[in-house]
Amino acid sequence: MRLARVELDRYRSRRLVRWATVLAVGVGLLLGASSWWQARPPSAAQVAQAREIVTQQQEDWAANGAQYVKDCQDDQAANPSNYPADFDCATDMQPDLKLSDFLPSRGTFAEEGVRTLKTDAYLLLGLVLLLGASFVCAESVSGALSTWLTFEPRRTRVYGTKTAAAALGGAVVAAVGFAVALGGQWLAFALRDLAPATGHLWTQVAAEGGRVVVLAVAVAAIGAGLGFLLRHTTAVLGVVAAFFALVDAAVVRTALEQPRWTLTVSSDAWITAHGTYTVEKCTPVSGGMSCEYIEHVVLMTHGGLVLAGVTVVVVVLGWLVFRRRDVA
Repeated sequence: MRLARVELDRYRSRRLVRWATVLAVGVGLLLGASSWWQARPPSAAQVAQAREIVTQQQEDWAANGAQYVKDCQDDQAANPSNYPADFDCATDMQPDLKLSDFLPSRGTFAEEGVRTLKTDAYLLLGLVLLLGASFVCAESVSGALSTWLTFEPRRTRVYGTKTAAAALGGAVVAAVGFAVALGGQWLAFALRDLAPATGHLWTQVAAEGGRVVVLAVAVAAIGAGLGFLLRHTTAVLGVVAAFFALVDAAVVRTALEQPRWTLTVSSDAWITAHGTYTVEKCTPVSGGMSCEYIEHVVLMTHGGLVLAGVTVVVVVLGWLVFRRRDVA
């Protein structure tokens, strides 16, 4: 416990951690300000333009609607397979014109606000990864880790306490950043009277925030493990970027056609309680191919198990290397 307290104090005293916390808070506030601006009411010019479009389409239907219906009926008679069984050209083709359909979408807290929180979550996870890696790499590069091992030669304890400090510190940074972003999003839409929220929605948002914090623990531990393996923060960031670009996207998703096992889809599934991905399915038809996109759902449990497996592999590998490597 004394070693853990020392490592936590060391983590908290780092200048990079303080600046990262400020950055996490600033990003949350900036996203809130952006949502507030996007949710502003439409201007008089936009309303006038939308009314003009509605008027033009109404006039076009009044002048040409009968011909549109006739063309549709002729095509339906010639190609019945292209239309649903209950499709009626006379009624289904008539446009349902609403002024709101031609105005910029303002969104609500339940829609745009919650979606923005997911974007902020990924920014926080990237920040936590950087903090976890730099916490270990800085001491390796400076030689402080070699000096520390003369005071505490039991490497497993050193590895465990440093990884735990990075994980706990990363969880705090993620929790603070997510809380600020949540408050900023709600306030932005509340000021525009667009923040009706039920108890169910708040429960979902709270659960999402909790899962983000848990994932931040894993990501920070991965950063620390990679730091012990590679010793340089730049190398850690390069390896992570290469993994997502080559292994995750090119090999697993594209070559092997297994998107459900990628870390991106697994992270989505864990954060939002379910993730989705689409697969193109093509069948031969006369004269060519008919293709459609089929959506698949990935459950939160699956995503959590994939992320947990990657975390365990990286942390254990870092521990095995650190036990035997000359750190001088």
